[in-house]
Order: sequence, then C-alpha cells, then structure tokens
Amino acid sequence: MGNKGRLILSFVSLFFAISLITVGVYCAVDVTYIVSGKVHYEVPYDVIPYLEFSVDGSAKTATITGYSGSPTDLSLPTTISVVQLGDSNLFIEGTDYKVTAIDDYAFESCDTLKSVTIPYGVKTIGNACFTNSTLTSISIPSSVTDIGLLAFSDCEDLTSISVNSSNNYYYTDSYGVLFTKNKSELIQYPSGNTRTSYSIPSGVKVINQYSFWGSVNLKSIVIPSGVTQILDRTFTRCTSLTSITIPNSVTSLGNHAFNGCTALTSFSISRYVTQLGEWTFVNCTSLKSISVNSSNPNYSSDSNGVLYNKNKTTLIQYPTGKTATSYTIPSTVQILGTIAFRNCAYLQTITIPTSVEEIGSYAFVECSNLDRAIFLDSDSEWSIMDFPNYRTIYVEDETPESMAEHLTYYNGNPITWNKIS
Repeated sequence: MGNKGRLILSFVSLFFAISLITVGVYCAVDVTYIVSGKVHYEVPYDVIPYLEFSVDGSAKTATITGYSGSPTDLSLPTTISVVQLGDSNLFIEGTDYKVTAIDDYAFESCDTLKSVTIPYGVKTIGNACFTNSTLTSISIPSSVTDIGLLAFSDCEDLTSISVNSSNNYYYTDSYGVLFTKNKSELIQYPSGNTRTSYSIPSGVKVINQYSFWGSVNLKSIVIPSGVTQILDRTFTRCTSLTSITIPNSVTSLGNHAFNGCTALTSFSISRYVTQLGEWTFVNCTSLKSISVNSSNPNYSSDSNGVLYNKNKTTLIQYPTGKTATSYTIPSTVQILGTIAFRNCAYLQTITIPTSVEEIGSYAFVECSNLDRAIFLDSDSEWSIMDFPNYRTIYVEDETPESMAEHLTYYNGNPITWNKIS
C-alpha cells in the first residue's frame, strides 16, 4: 500500500472517568502509510467503541472519519495523543492532535447511536455526517463554525438539537430546531419531534433542502412571508402532513419537495409560483386535487384538479389519490409528463387523444388497476413501453390477433382496440 499507516486506538473507560474535559486517546501505532502529510488510522475491531480518523501533521489537527462498534452514547475526544510508533522516523510520535472536524458521512446510518457529545474545539460537522442514524439528541459546542449539508437529515429518532448559546454561527429554538445564528435560514427540523404543528418563525428566508425529511408527526406547517423557495425534498416523507400554508413570496417548489406526503389531500399553487421541480408531488397517495391560481403565468389546472403547463399542452400531474376509475385526457395535451399518472391506483381506463406525441418514462408506473388504455391515433411513433405489472404498449398497428390474449394495452384506433380487448 505504499507509505501508508494504521493506528490502533482504544478508548479506556477508566480514562474517561478521570477526564471528561480534555480527552487524550493514548494508542500504539503500526504505521504503514502517509499521504500528503496526512496519516490515516483505524481502530482495531476488538475495541468498543473505536474511531477511524486522520491527522494533519503540519496543522497538528485530527478529523474523525468514521466509527465501528455499537455504543449508544459517544463522547468524542478533544485530542488524540500518539505515544508510540512502529516507525520512529515519522513525525507524529509524541504529538497531540486536536480534533477539529467530523468528516462527511462519518456516522451515516449508524443504527445503535443515540447521542453524541461533540467537544469544544470541533469546527466542522461534515455533509451527511449523521444522516439516517438513530440519534435521539445532539449537542453542538460554541466552536462549530460550519455544519454541512444534510448533516442531520433523515434521523427519524432525533427529537432535539441543542447549540451552545455562545456559538456565533448557529442557534436552536425551544423546539430543538436548528437555524443560522441570525435565524434567516432553517437548517434542520428534528424529525423525531412529537409536535403535530409548527410555524416557522418570521424572519426565516431559506428553508434548507431535506430539512423536514421524515418528520412523520407534523400535520400542519406554516411558512412565513419572505421565504422564496421550497428546495429539493424539503418535506419528503412527512407522512402525516395535511395542511401547509405557503406565502405568496414563494416562487419555486423543488424536486421531490412533497414526495411521500401520503396524508396531503389538496394543494394550491399561487400565481407567484413560476417554477416546479421534477416529481414535486410523487407518491402523494391521498392527493385528490391540485389547484392553480388562474393568474399564474406558467401553470394551470382543470376542474378535475389535474396539473398542466399554462396552455395545457403538457399534463404534469394527475392527482394520485383521485378515486375516479376513468379519465379522458384533453385534446390539447401533447406531452404526458414523466410521472403524469404514476401510482394512480384507482384508474382503470384512460383515453389518450390523437394530439399526444410523447409519453414520459414513468407516466403509468404503479397504476395497479389500469387495465385499459385507449389510443385514438394509430400513426404515433411511440416506442414500446413496459408497465410495472409487465403489460406493454405495442406501437405496431398490425400486431397479430393471436397475441391479443397477452395484450392489455394496444396502440390503435378504437375499432382495432375493441377487436382485441
């Protein structure tokens, strides 16, 4: 492996009992490599708990890069002290390295971890550092100046985040919600919080992407005036959400913004929302109506609560929770969007007009009861499209009638369709 090295690190319980403020991790080292002045160390698998970390020899700092084992409560060390080396020619022997960072993904998906105490001196908490872990609480010291994207996202058991009041960069409110210090940016709502409603404080201008991901207890959210964007996946998997108040200041809804909001029954788009991301309402299985203000310059809806672009040439989203068993697409429509009818479990029959020239890749995925699609144009140039239940659209108008028993969807005029249905 070249000039690379491995450090054996053991947390001794007696040592922690003696010192809780400045923790030195004393260890023996078997050095095997160095890269660009940084030495990587990994703790042996017979020590619990144990950390993986790297050090910067010139800066005399250490970064926690990961951990293995199954502790439920973990106090990270303030310093890492090397007292023995396998190769005395290397520069790190006898040096104390201050822990200043927790690396990207360091504790991602840790399924036993309940709480982490981050010591004073840590400045950086990396991207997705604790994402999808079983954390229930976390304390952030005053030394932290940078919290990466998605650091605490999808932590379904996280009930609160606390920040030292002396921190000059971050702040938490009485509900354990994490903000920037000036409260202009909401970084993370703790997903495991048991509150059923939350009003985002006035003054907040930015709601971070993924910030409410998996907040399954929230039924109602109020967004204050001044917020201009709902970013990607902000409210994904808020499965109890039935009401959300969006101010006129919001001009865009991001990709997957409400993905999996299975209790949401209706949604109103104001005249000011001029940009919708992809898959904004995917998997909203109770959604029965999407209404668009008639003055909106880019989007529109019809009396069935179906979402279109302004001139209704693109059908963007048929509400997944509508209970109608049949639907006839308007003759103005030329394009069926990528997920136009995805997961519409009630639909049994759909009629597609001659005007349609393009069908999105996942337009009919998971339409589990759809057993008849009537195509009014036998000259379309659509390619063969597979459905999730293994039915297929065939474009050839001369498909042998002997195959009729295998076909549920057929591209042809109504007369041809009736012959094989």
